[in-house]
Amino acid sequence: MLSDQASQELETILRTNQRREQDLTAQCARYEIEHKEKIDEMVGSARVAEIEARSRMDVQIASAKGDFQVAQAEGEKDATQIRKNMEIESNRRKVKIEEQAAVIVLQSEAKLRAAENNAKALVASAEGEAASTSGLETRRKYELEWERLSVVEKLAASGRRFVSGDTGKQMIREMVPTATIMTKSKSYF
Repeated sequence: MLSDQASQELETILRTNQRREQDLTAQCARYEIEHKEKIDEMVGSARVAEIEARSRMDVQIASAKGDFQVAQAEGEKDATQIRKNMEIESNRRKVKIEEQAAVIVLQSEAKLRAAENNAKALVASAEGEAASTSGLETRRKYELEWERLSVVEKLAASGRRFVSGDTGKQMIREMVPTATIMTKSKSYF
């Protein structure tokens, strides 16, 4: 009966562990899917921002070219009507419109560069988020070590115990730092 009971308890523990393993595997898979969705979303929004900036730049360039052509045509018309008086004025207008067109083109290019930089920043942010997953592993190890130390503290605080053999040696090793551990821990202070 004891053997049957022990095997049932063992089977219960194995099932519990299998369920826990499945839960953890499912959580990892869900995190990976969420992470991939975030990266895809950030890349997509960066592409949309870049396309919008390019389309605004194209519209502004076309508008500037149209303004330039209109001003040039007006200048030529005025020059034919009053050739001597308006020749200087038409040249002044032409230079002014060219400067405005150059300024608009430069502004559009600056907006494009800003959109490209924002896209790079979003991609870098997504890559940084991907890199931060390794920090979670370190944090978990840290939390497990603190939990282990609290168990050792409770054992030490709850009174005298007599433990011998390999178990006793192991407990002493856990409670008393060795010279190797001390030299490693000095780097933290």
